[in-house]
Amino acid sequence: MAKDRRKKETCPNCKETIGAANFCSNCGQENTSKRASLKYIFNDFLGDYFTFDSKLLSSIVPLIVKPGFLTLEFINERRARYIPPLRMYLFISIVYFFVTSFPHQVPEPLTPEQWGEQVITFERVDVAQTAVTTTFQEVSEGVDSLGVDGYIQSLDIKNGLAVFIAKAQIKGIQEDNSIDDRVQKGFSLMMFLLMPFFGWVLKWFYGRKFNYYIDHLVFSFHFHSFLFLFSSVYWLAALFTVDFYDKYIVLAVAAIYLFIAMLKAYGESVGRTVWKFLLVSLIYMLIFIMTFATTLIISIATY
Repeated sequence: MAKDRRKKETCPNCKETIGAANFCSNCGQENTSKRASLKYIFNDFLGDYFTFDSKLLSSIVPLIVKPGFLTLEFINERRARYIPPLRMYLFISIVYFFVTSFPHQVPEPLTPEQWGEQVITFERVDVAQTAVTTTFQEVSEGVDSLGVDGYIQSLDIKNGLAVFIAKAQIKGIQEDNSIDDRVQKGFSLMMFLLMPFFGWVLKWFYGRKFNYYIDHLVFSFHFHSFLFLFSSVYWLAALFTVDFYDKYIVLAVAAIYLFIAMLKAYGESVGRTVWKFLLVSLIYMLIFIMTFATTLIISIATY
């Protein structure tokens, strides 16, 4: 049944004459004088940006249970029923960073005496590869007496990165916070920039299978979407237990999923997929480590 709209003769958006039509033929705006409700704004937001309709279920389910399927559907131009790859990644990544903002354990508030007794470890990177373990109270007293630079020198910390980290730790003690939020923001940007590199790695190994880079980039979007989705669900499950979240489980699931997705999407034999999977994983981990180290250094340096 058609919607009962209170209509206008002229489109308020582009001033085109539209008469009794339900939508403006020039700009596409709905022809109604009804005031926009909160429900309308909410549905419009979800519909335009995250496609919260039947596409959500038809996209999330195969993403989880059929690795590589959505990529093949995109390549074969069967796309209308699914959420676009980039939109899916953006939505799931937002969910992931929201979910992981909840800590697994909420500590009891510390008294000033208990706070001062908390242990902190400074890595002293030198020939002996030793570390300095002290308390927050001792750090505060040392900084008050010698200053930040003087206190770090007294710890005999020689490695540049270790000095950066030590300064960030001391600043966190002084301001009663940490650099976690800044690092997390940097991590979200890092992952977004890392996906195109992963796509190029895949094209390097599978360029003859799919000639266009966009096909490999879509695979990267789908893989990272699953990775963030699984991590979100796992993180939520970990909220109900103590020390349940294990990054090695996440890595294991990601590795299994990536192998199956490569096998299904690119359609090569198991043997060829195994050695390509190992090389792709190795290159990806090296890029990830270097990118994360850069992000960490920048986060600390600008803290």
